[in-house]
Amino acid sequence: MSKTTPLAMLKPVVAKHPHRFAPGCGRTGNIFTELWRAKIDAMVPDLSTMMIFRPASRFLQKVRHISWQDRFLLTEALVLLAIVTPAIQLLPFRYIGRLAALPIKDCVVEPQPREPLIARVRWAVEKCSERVPWRAVCFQQGLAAQLMLRRRGVASTLYFGAAPDRVKGLMAHVWVRAGDIDVIGTENASDYAMLPSFPGPK
Repeated sequence: MSKTTPLAMLKPVVAKHPHRFAPGCGRTGNIFTELWRAKIDAMVPDLSTMMIFRPASRFLQKVRHISWQDRFLLTEALVLLAIVTPAIQLLPFRYIGRLAALPIKDCVVEPQPREPLIARVRWAVEKCSERVPWRAVCFQQGLAAQLMLRRRGVASTLYFGAAPDRVKGLMAHVWVRAGDIDVIGTENASDYAMLPSFPGPK
């Protein structure tokens, strides 16, 4: 069985991208860099057809152009979503309720500074939820957002609701509010009858 040499593997790539290998071509002027870029470009379409990699690759390209503060927010949201997702699936509901009802030590009481902070937390959680390769819906998003706000001294309430559904029988929904400020999942909250909330009413 004959082996394919690296040169033979790269010949179709060079033929597909001749403009990259003309004299003086490329942003770096390094033919090996251009060969690598072209080789990657030849392989990426096969991966980009997969639903997991396509949004993630676009997302990573955009992340390079945002501030370090927003990168930290996105990283925090990603880590928390990765933690709360298996926790919701594996732990009894009473433990999740206790986690959502933990008190805040230093609470931010001024309403004005909270709004931009809440908006950034919402943005980070929603962006990461759209791109993670696992299911991150209202419950996961709400719990992650509440934990992020708690770390920043912003008190919020996690609400559970339910509504009848013709197909599934019962639909559940989770949303979060910080006082009278909508945090996440509140767009269709009025369609659901409110069940427990964490922390509960005092």
